[in-house]
Amino acid sequence: RVAKIVSDLIPTYEEKAHSRWTEYLGQLADTAQVVMNYDNQQFNYWKDAKDREFENKKFEYEKQQNALTNAWKRVDELGYVDNEASTILGVAVGTLSGEARQAKEQREYYKESEDYRKYKKRYARKYREEHPEKAKAKKYR
Repeated sequence: RVAKIVSDLIPTYEEKAHSRWTEYLGQLADTAQVVMNYDNQQFNYWKDAKDREFENKKFEYEKQQNALTNAWKRVDELGYVDNEASTILGVAVGTLSGEARQAKEQREYYKESEDYRKYKKRYARKYREEHPEKAKAKKYR
């Protein structure tokens, strides 16, 4: 008689155990989905911030390029370097336009030279040593 009662109850308890197990797996899946959504949201925030940073740098670069172009146009029109063009171009005020162009070419040649590359490497190394927290952040990009 006890065996009969136990044999009748076993399927009921197996069904309850199976239901608890599937409910637990469903909760795990829901938790994993929440974590994945959060991770995706954080990545999108980071990506948007990097996109904005890139756009800002791009805008600043274009602004500098426009200022250089306008300064050279003004030098060509005037025939000499005025105060505003002097600050932008790094050439002394009153320099004739031909001499200013020659100074520009010399600067560009220097930037391509080995000395300038060595200077940049030394400067970068010194900066990384002085600002390790910024250097590490940029290292992994």
